[in-house]
Amino acid sequence: MGTRRGAPAPSIEYGSGRIRDAGASRLAPTQSAWEPEKFTHNKKIPMSFYHWQDQDLYLSLHIQPRSSRNEIVGEHNQRLKIKITAPPVDGQANAEIIKLLAKTFGVSKSSVSLISGETGREKRVCVHAPKNLIEGIQQP
Repeated sequence: MGTRRGAPAPSIEYGSGRIRDAGASRLAPTQSAWEPEKFTHNKKIPMSFYHWQDQDLYLSLHIQPRSSRNEIVGEHNQRLKIKITAPPVDGQANAEIIKLLAKTFGVSKSSVSLISGETGREKRVCVHAPKNLIEGIQQP
């Protein structure tokens, strides 16, 4: 289906990172193999699940709904992972997240606002002037 009858299918040279035609012997002279050292991460840029703007704390969250208990697990893929018991239906999970964050940071529920991710697992929230901080978050 993907190739014409009688035409050789493309093949992969394992270990070299090259894709070539079965009939061709080498890559064209202008093509080069992928060089992983050109795509390294710049270690000077800190990757974190939070940042401060004045006295507001902005958090990037990864939510796991329908868990056995409400808890803040820790960092997961540059996001703060939170498990909650509420199902992701009719905003129940979002209300539970706001309640948990308000209690954890020692602020009222109105001081915690959902910025983005209302219907997804990846969310961004703002905590206005938190009184308590969790491990891993430093004062600016």
